[in-house]
Amino acid sequence: MKRLAREVNCAPARYRVGGEVPGQAFATGVGLSVLRTVMLTALLSVSFLSSPAALAGGKKTEVKRLSFSEVKGVIRENKGKVVVLNFWSTLVSDSRQERAFLNTLYNAYDKSAFESISINVEGVGPEVIAPFVEMVGARYPVFVGGGDVVEAYDIQFIPITFVLGRNGKVKLKESGFTEKTKRSVKRTVEGLLAEE
Repeated sequence: MKRLAREVNCAPARYRVGGEVPGQAFATGVGLSVLRTVMLTALLSVSFLSSPAALAGGKKTEVKRLSFSEVKGVIRENKGKVVVLNFWSTLVSDSRQERAFLNTLYNAYDKSAFESISINVEGVGPEVIAPFVEMVGARYPVFVGGGDVVEAYDIQFIPITFVLGRNGKVKLKESGFTEKTKRSVKRTVEGLLAEE
């Protein structure tokens, strides 16, 4: 497998998308638009009845667009909780597995002490991301961030995950999504939850 690394424009910032894919690395520019169109067409063709949310009878996660100041507000609202803040893209090959991991975390801990927040930063609207979120059965808050979010968090590689302590300060920053990432995030969350 070759390492996928390509630049994606997300006005006004630029960042890199990484993940393992078989074969050659994808082309940039027009190739990404074609890839996004094909991928979203495939996602939309999947029946709602086959989604994990429909099968589990769970509630639908609403996807909203947030500016940087609104992201800060969401984090402020969760002060006193341990927060996993994840920036992601549907274009990353491990995106489904990462959503499943975040669902596992979200379901494992007391909501009065823990929150998982996911922000898509690929530069598309909530209406484009919502079918993917529905398909993977995300139960935690999912948002779409604009270029100001990418710029403010200096996101140069996705996915990237931050674990914030109860005081809102960053306790862990992990780029990529691997077994090591999962262990580090889970260990950090559990350590912070154990603190009083």
